[in-house]
Formats: sequence, C-alpha cells, structure tokens
Amino acid sequence: MAKLPALLRSCVPHTGSSSSKVSVSVHIAGTEDKHPKVFTTSDKIQGVVTITVAEKTAFDDIKITFEGISRVMTWGGMNGPPLVGARQTFMKLHYPIEKSTYQPASILEPGWCYKFPFTFVVPENLPVTPCEGKTDDAGIKNAHTRLPPSMSKETDTECFSIKYIVRVVIPRPFYGKDHPIKSLVNTVRPVMILPSGTMGSSSGDAITTLTYRKDLRTRHRWGGKCTGRLVVLASPTGPIRPPFCRTDATEHANTSIKVDLRYSPVGTEPPPRLRKVYPKLNLVTSFHTTPREQHLCFRKNKGSDLPSANHVQSLTLPKFDAASAQWVRIQSPTSSVSSPWKDYQSNFNNEEATYTASIVVLISVPKHDDLVPSFHSCFISRMYTMELILSYRTANGARRSAVRMEVPIEVTL
Repeated sequence: MAKLPALLRSCVPHTGSSSSKVSVSVHIAGTEDKHPKVFTTSDKIQGVVTITVAEKTAFDDIKITFEGISRVMTWGGMNGPPLVGARQTFMKLHYPIEKSTYQPASILEPGWCYKFPFTFVVPENLPVTPCEGKTDDAGIKNAHTRLPPSMSKETDTECFSIKYIVRVVIPRPFYGKDHPIKSLVNTVRPVMILPSGTMGSSSGDAITTLTYRKDLRTRHRWGGKCTGRLVVLASPTGPIRPPFCRTDATEHANTSIKVDLRYSPVGTEPPPRLRKVYPKLNLVTSFHTTPREQHLCFRKNKGSDLPSANHVQSLTLPKFDAASAQWVRIQSPTSSVSSPWKDYQSNFNNEEATYTASIVVLISVPKHDDLVPSFHSCFISRMYTMELILSYRTANGARRSAVRMEVPIEVTL
C-alpha cells in the first residue's frame, strides 16, 4: 500500500456503490473507457485501487477480488411464472493484502490517498466445478471447468450474460453476530475476457471430423421423373479464428468448408451444373436456469442436434462461385474408394456409373461483437453452425434447384 497526499492522487471513474464518506476508484492498466482491453488466458490483469475519505473512517477489512458471474432470465412457460432466472458466481479469486499495511488501527485518515496495487492472472480452468448438478458425463465436467467468455444479450422476454469484474469491498466494523455485516464500499470495474482453447465435444471427436450428409433425387421439373441421385458431404476444414485480441490482424476471419459431391445418373443423364454457394453463420446460444446434465453436441453424419428454445443470430456471408467445379466420371465405383466416400461405399455398389466433384468453399467472416469462442458452461452455451445453400441447374437447363446443408463449426482464439 502507498499512502500519498490526496491532492496528488490520480483517479478514474468507478462503478458500484460507495459511501459519501469514502471514495474508491479502480484503474486497470491498458484499458480505456472507449476501447476496453480484452484479456485472454494467462494474461495479467494489473491495476491499482485508490481510496480516499472525507473524514476519519473505521473499517473492518479491505478485499479485492476478481469474479466471474453468469445470469440467465427467461420465460417460465405456459404453466410457470412469467419469468424465471438464475445467477451464479462461477469464479472468485482473492488478491491478498497484508493487514499490517493498515492494522492495528484500521482507520482511514482524511487528506490521504491510499493505493493498493493488485495483479490477477486469467486462469485456463476454474479451481472447482461451479455447478451443483450431478452428472457422470466426463465431457460436461471438463467443459464446465473451462473459463467461459464475456458475453451479454437482452430481449423483451429473455436475457443472458457472462461478466467479469474486479470488485473492491470495504466492510463496516463487525459488532457481533446480532449485527449483519454491511459494506462501506462495494465498487466494481468490468473486465473483458475471451479465453483461448477449443471446445471439442463430449464424445472426444473434434468438430472438424464431423460430416454432414445430404441425399436427394434430381428431377427436370417438380413431380417429374427422377434423373439421378445426388449425395453431398460437407465438413469444416478448420475452426474460425477471429482477430479478438490481435490488434494487428485483419477485420475478417477466414476458414473453409469442404464439399464433396457424388452423382449417380438414371441412364445417360449428365450431372447437374453447379452454380453458387450461399453461406450463413448461425450463432446459437443455449441458456437455461438449471445446470445442464447432458452435453450439447453435434451428431456425426446427421447435422446439428440443437436443443429447443435457443437464441439464434445469423450472419450472411459473401457468396462463393462453384461453377468451375469439374465432375469426374468413375467407371467402376466398387473398385475406386476415395477417402470422403469410404464410409458410404456400400450405398453405391449397385450403381454402374458415378460422377464425383469436390469444392472447397472459402468463408470470410467479418468482425462482429457477438462472435465469441465456442463454449459450454453450467447455464449458458455457445455453438456455431455454417449454413450452406448450394444452387445447381439440371443438365437440360430446365430447372434451378438448391440443396441446404448445416455444418457444425468451432470458433476459437
């Protein structure tokens, strides 16, 4: 602690409640009100708590903590209350202050400025699992010990938030068990946290190993005779890595989706002509007022398995031209097993002629405030899917058609 004349102090605006007799400000190094600094895993949050008083003030203790708090509020349902909510302090780290710096007097003197420097390190994992729910799923237990990112959203009937704060509490002197402890000061300063690391899945499969499959029949016109069978496989080639904390990075994050197509004609019908791919990124937030006991995951080969009552926000992305993709004819499907199709080869054994094509759809995701790393926590989870609409035209040009796919994808630092 540094004790300086009050006239020499330099203070920043504070948030929270302070007594009229006590003024507390919290300054965090490298932050500005208009451009708050973003901290990530293993970063040091360094700052100074400044305390001044208008008159001689007795107090019990000075506590500086770094806290993570999640809140959920949602509609209670047809037979429930109008709104139900939950609040959880999932992390609380204490910065030790030597009591010898202000003991034994425990008196703050007017005309002096008391400064308490502090340092917190953003952890990768929480010290203990914060949720009270009982589950045997190792994936849930592991996911719930990971630090979730800062986020907040409010609508007319629901809201969810994950916030981090540096809190300063100065309790009043303790007078006995019959007298509740009250605070002279309870001041907070928000901190933006975006942890690094990947979410993974409860089954241990990385999201990049999941494949979405679409199987359909092609026709020249609605209700017309089937002209062939088109099978589409789609999977992400890697996660989306937005700039987040990297100030020198571009304003866009780039990734790609690999799309493999297989066409089996009826007779001599040539394969359809591919046109464009229209991508859209879906931000799926699941929030609930009780600790989740089942892992929200994606089913392999079946697309996304998303729970009900999610908040979904969509970002339309630039379209991709697929007209240059070339179809390759395979004369003997049974003897030619290419990597993307080895799990599905038995479905094609009776087909005499097959065409295959591959497209790597380049995805450009602009910077967006609601784009945070994928995560699962006790009450709030964030997942992402890349929705693709592939347009094509049948060989004779009589009909335009499209196939829609939704591919799970991860966002990470």
